[in-house]
Amino acid sequence: MLLDSSVGGGSAPILLPAAGAIANADPPTAKLTPRTYADLEALAESCPIWQPTQSAAPVLPEEVTNATVEISEDEQGAETKKIVPLVMSEVLSRIRERTKNWPRRVDQSLFIDDHGVSWLEKSAALFGWLQSRVGKIDWHKVIGCVGREEVFAELRRTSQRYQAVEEMPHEPPIAGHYYACQAIESGDGDKLAELINRFQPAAPIDRDLIQAALMTVVWGGHGGARPCFVITSDDGRGAGKSKLAEMIGHVAGGIVSFSNNEPISEIKARLLSPEALTKRVALLDNLKTLKFSWSELEALITAPIISGKRMYVGEGQRPNTITWFCTLNGASLSTDMAQRAVIIKVKRPTRAGNWEEETLRFILDHRQAIIADLVGCLRTDAATLAQFSRWATWEKSVLARLPEPADAQAIIAERQGAVDVEADEAELIQDYFRQQLEALNYATDREEVLIPSATVARWLNWATNDNHKVIAAGRIIGQLCTEGRLPRLRQNRTNAWGKGLIWSGEHTDVEATVCLDLQERIAKQIESRK
Repeated sequence: MLLDSSVGGGSAPILLPAAGAIANADPPTAKLTPRTYADLEALAESCPIWQPTQSAAPVLPEEVTNATVEISEDEQGAETKKIVPLVMSEVLSRIRERTKNWPRRVDQSLFIDDHGVSWLEKSAALFGWLQSRVGKIDWHKVIGCVGREEVFAELRRTSQRYQAVEEMPHEPPIAGHYYACQAIESGDGDKLAELINRFQPAAPIDRDLIQAALMTVVWGGHGGARPCFVITSDDGRGAGKSKLAEMIGHVAGGIVSFSNNEPISEIKARLLSPEALTKRVALLDNLKTLKFSWSELEALITAPIISGKRMYVGEGQRPNTITWFCTLNGASLSTDMAQRAVIIKVKRPTRAGNWEEETLRFILDHRQAIIADLVGCLRTDAATLAQFSRWATWEKSVLARLPEPADAQAIIAERQGAVDVEADEAELIQDYFRQQLEALNYATDREEVLIPSATVARWLNWATNDNHKVIAAGRIIGQLCTEGRLPRLRQNRTNAWGKGLIWSGEHTDVEATVCLDLQERIAKQIESRK
């Protein structure tokens, strides 16, 4: 269409398509007929006023029910109702359509994310939630209709599955976890620094280790890759060890506390309970023992999966993203526990009596900002470490992002050795065996001597002030030898000599003959004392 530039000039020629040209021909080939501006005005006035299209109301799926009702009339007009059961797949389809594919599950435990995460442990909880979500539920109890328990069981079996549910982020996110929280941007570090400043680290490096503990509860590493943080103090009681662990737990959204005499099966059951499934911090508080050794806990710390009994379900599992904290005075640990520990030292504070309330209020008011700061720390470039321990993944992902990672790594190793009382005990045992052999006139630096099992048990009990039987003593010494804790002792593999250990001096000739006369020398020693 060609319009004259003088709009309103009624006599100016205007080219308009001939009648029917627009409807019946493509625009490039349409035949144009000269018309006037008046013709254009008339054409515009003849067009209907445009009205916006009314969007159709969304069509909701059919109601949640386990049957349909068919109504028919007889010749007299009387109505007859017939209940037609729906198959299970149709019932589940209606539930998922009306709820946008909820509920979902971890193993066989159903959960919803509706004003926070809730677990649907029984069919009554499921149908109570459905009633609130979709309104009236038309449920029939006739032959052929599926029951509520059957629907509950089938949803537990077939709903969309996750490995775990999280109420706070991981950095990086863990595949297969459902995050009931918004994605978070990196913080500037101010609130994290302000929180750490409220604690009393014993040395500057302990400040970094407190930061590492906080970063660990947000770190998205695989299960069983987190060390245990042992909080202690050279100042004894009242140094704030428990409060530090508790405040870190508040940042992580809660804490699960245990006692060291609690059976490991109960600990697993509690960690698998609905209340604890979203918790990331576990605490053994105020341990009182001369040597903390707990093989089942040591295994649990490094296990990739926590497996045990879950109420209403049976066997339950969760990825082991738990960070353990222990508090005690004068840490003395078994070797296995020491190797799993990062020792944090705090000192007795000089602070106001309302410190706890103010610190908790600070965490609650700024929790999201603190988490954002921790996420930011975990997104920074990591330093390159020269060596790694058994916690290599954690060291590379968390420790390497501290201000002084190499110093932190060195102090961790140093403190692990300092609290390892089994290392001290092994050295004490070996020195005691050396003294006994020297008292029998053996050249312990260059001779090999067979020590029978009965004598091994007796010397072990004297050295450690214990009362082990021969078999138990053999197991203890054998384990220490296997671990390389007793370099001068090895198990005897020659049955002709009898069971026992062989002492081997530092400068023993490889072709030296093993001395087999220990019992005779002991007998002579006893006789000479009479």
